[in-house]
Amino acid sequence: MKKTTIVMAAVMTICLLVNSAVVFAADNASGNALKGNNPEQRLEKIQEKVQNIKNWNQEIKPLLEQARSGRVEIIRLRSQLLNMRGQLESKIQQLRQQKDNLTDDQIAQLKACLEAIKADKTGIKDTLGGIHSQLPGLRGAKKDQDLEKAKAALQEIIKVQQERINLLNKGIADLQKVLAI
Repeated sequence: MKKTTIVMAAVMTICLLVNSAVVFAADNASGNALKGNNPEQRLEKIQEKVQNIKNWNQEIKPLLEQARSGRVEIIRLRSQLLNMRGQLESKIQQLRQQKDNLTDDQIAQLKACLEAIKADKTGIKDTLGGIHSQLPGLRGAKKDQDLEKAKAALQEIIKVQQERINLLNKGIADLQKVLAI
């Protein structure tokens, strides 16, 4: 009886080991391939991510730098415009005091310049929000690693910035005309 019990326990242990080995082999064959636990597949995925990051940096970094420099230029021009606005207010006060000394030509020039300044101000207001409307798309593209979508959003931001820079420069030129009168 002891021998049969020992033989039965040995046979059951061997069956259990064989069954476990078969289950383990099946898990390795199907599970690791699907999950990417295979070292070669993990290495390929890492290399792919590194390449995506390199591509992202090569194509997006120059556009980001251009957008940053555009932002700095806009801030500089706005500051200059605000300084000139203060000068304009003092010039207007001076012209009001010398109302009798102005010629009809000077009055016509002032009116034309003031209309141009109003148009510049309206144009600048129209560009407000154009950059902020592109930011969610840029963030989404960055999250999804969608290079083309990110490039399109950045190019649109740069386009709006350039339009605003042109309008600010035009406004500064118009203010300089008024100050020269």
